[in-house]
Amino acid sequence: MWHFYLIMGLINVNGSYFAEDQPVFLSANRSYRYGDGLFETMKVINRSIAFKELHFNRFFNGLNTLEYILPTSVNKHWLKNEIIKLCDKNELVDARIRLSAWSGEGTIDKMERPFNYLIECTPIQNNISNWSQTGLQMGVFSKGLKAIDSFANLKSASFLVYVMASKNAIDNNWDDCIVLNTDLNIADTTKANIFIIKEGKIHTPPLSDGCVAGVTRQYLLQNLSADFLIIEKSLTKLDIDQADEVFLTNAIRGLQWVQQCNDVVYTNKLTREINNHFLLKYNKDYVSQ
Repeated sequence: MWHFYLIMGLINVNGSYFAEDQPVFLSANRSYRYGDGLFETMKVINRSIAFKELHFNRFFNGLNTLEYILPTSVNKHWLKNEIIKLCDKNELVDARIRLSAWSGEGTIDKMERPFNYLIECTPIQNNISNWSQTGLQMGVFSKGLKAIDSFANLKSASFLVYVMASKNAIDNNWDDCIVLNTDLNIADTTKANIFIIKEGKIHTPPLSDGCVAGVTRQYLLQNLSADFLIIEKSLTKLDIDQADEVFLTNAIRGLQWVQQCNDVVYTNKLTREINNHFLLKYNKDYVSQ
């Protein structure tokens, strides 16, 4: 009889290494109890962290917003080394990284907010350069709205509206689902930031509309402005219905074009051109290093 054994990867919890299937949290974990935490999803290519500065800036700004108390040793250089060290321990050159932070254990009225962290490392499953001939199928989530507040742009552990929107997508056989804010404007999707194209003009919701401050979104705004005019403006469901093209951005998947949202079918001509410009810059910055 043949026996097959799954070799478990390692995770890093506050500087100690554990098998990824080993329990590491207490029931009093404040992220579990109250959603008091942050997470960051990153891609490592050839032992280099793609969008490193954008990811790290967002992460440390989030820690500051949540008023976590950081040891003096915790900085960008330390974080980079911790991530690459974990990749090396798992013998991964290309990897998907999930970095989580929380404020320790305790009740909701606990005043201390110490920094705790978890780094997970898994083999990358897809290539950002791949262009799918079939676009995404999407719909709009109608059972919950995202708040617009000081925490809306964070990758927060308080992710309930996205969890339920994702379930809604699965129930309807969609690839993703649009999340609306409390003004009934579009915030983003369960997995990505959203862009629409109408008559050659590219629009994306501003951060003030409550979308997650996506790093690929920011990368496009910073690096493609010489070739394309991307305007930040509030978008409604009507804008989605009347768009010529729709695409999503995500740090792991890059750009993905949307083929259909509800009953509206889109093309992808300009989206593909934008993707080609993005890949030229992306490959130069990360893949060819």
